[in-house]
Amino acid sequence: MRNDPTPSHTNRRRLKPPPNYNSRAVQLKLFVVVAACMGVLWLVVEAAKPDFWRGLFGEPTAAVPATDPADEVNTRLASLIGEEPLEAGTVRIMDPFQGRAADANAAALDPVARSRADGWSALYRQATSDERSLMAQAFKYADEQKTLSGSAAAAWNDWLTRMDQFWSGYISHAKQALENERSELKPDELSGWMQVLDQVGEAWQADRAALASLAQAPEPKSEAQAADQERLATLQHRWERMALAAIEDDTVHRPGESDAWFRLCDILNTTSSAELEKQPAEQVNYVQMFKQPEQYRGKLVRFKGRVMQAKRIAAVDNVYGIEHQYILWIQPDGGPKSPIVVYALGLPPGFPEVTDAKASGGYVKMREDVEVTGYFFKRWAYRAQDGINTAPLVLAKVPVWIPSADLSTRGDPLPTTWAFMSWVLVSALFGVVVAVVAYARSRIASRAVTSFQTSPAAQREREQSLDNPPAGPSVSEALQALEERDREVNKGPDGE
Repeated sequence: MRNDPTPSHTNRRRLKPPPNYNSRAVQLKLFVVVAACMGVLWLVVEAAKPDFWRGLFGEPTAAVPATDPADEVNTRLASLIGEEPLEAGTVRIMDPFQGRAADANAAALDPVARSRADGWSALYRQATSDERSLMAQAFKYADEQKTLSGSAAAAWNDWLTRMDQFWSGYISHAKQALENERSELKPDELSGWMQVLDQVGEAWQADRAALASLAQAPEPKSEAQAADQERLATLQHRWERMALAAIEDDTVHRPGESDAWFRLCDILNTTSSAELEKQPAEQVNYVQMFKQPEQYRGKLVRFKGRVMQAKRIAAVDNVYGIEHQYILWIQPDGGPKSPIVVYALGLPPGFPEVTDAKASGGYVKMREDVEVTGYFFKRWAYRAQDGINTAPLVLAKVPVWIPSADLSTRGDPLPTTWAFMSWVLVSALFGVVVAVVAYARSRIASRAVTSFQTSPAAQREREQSLDNPPAGPSVSEALQALEERDREVNKGPDGE
């Protein structure tokens, strides 16, 4: 007998037909597969978050102050009350000394100290940017126990002469005002105010002697020199307070604020990072700095957040030797989504490079967690896509970087990026192999059924079924049987 390649009857029963995609069971299986794929994608996204690995390895997540929904802030720069709205893209520059004293405690001082504070405030307002830079340079030399020389010493002596003229005019004008009010003042009041002005003049002569020592050859240490150093420190502190008072919120960078800007940067630059971290900086959040800028101005603050973009810029000329800074736009922990802008003097080792700028505006996009300790400067106005917005601005030395590899402090290391990607690739390859095998088996079964249906044996079986129909009664026999059944039904009770 010739071998028939057609599968036997038993094998034909074991062949599975291809899936019926209209069936609810098959549709349910497909839904499960799609849901599983979506679950894998969700896990990949969650695995990129630091808190995912902290929870996986039993480490507590970082506790950060949450932002109360009631504390949501509007960062858009609004116009002043009672004035016409600002045009788009413009920022109003105000006189920083209008209606406020440079010395925060001027009202609580005695008449002599108050008159001196008013005089120094007026002198600061009249000083040019070059004269203010010269004062900053002189105070820096005083901190470093150095003296001015050459052209700097000549410029310093000229400035002392102009300050002499200022104080002489300040006192003479005050005395003239008292003379004009002689008729309205009692004799003891007039005498008392004249004595106050004389003491102001004596205090300036002592201040001048201390300032003049900065351009003189150093002398052996003495009590007079120690007194001059103490007086210079007091003058420097007063000058820096007036520089802080010149800062105005809701404005762009202003030339009048450069004194305070670079003085704070110099303090950060000359203080080690270890010492800076030991300082009692106040832990703050976004809302505190945004809503209370005058409260935090010039104070050391500390906060955490995520750097979203950064770039390096060159610093303007200054007496402190600061050549560049890094602008960091940080999304604060605990919200809101509005940024905190940080100008840092440096970046930690291993931090992503920011000099190869590819984004618009020279910024490099990133997502790096940091902790910042620095001086709050002001609520700064900047141009955004939707207009002029404002944000807290902080000056910092070097932020503390919290890289992804440092999410756990336990001994067992967290998986590296390559290890995680290897797991993902292995899982994906395994899924592809399973899908290929299932598809191949389905194709084999479908081809076997199709081959059998078109084989000669199947054709002969169909022909035999047509030639030999199933045996049964003929038509005449069927009609005769129906006739006999009707007779039985129609018989009467007597059998007829």
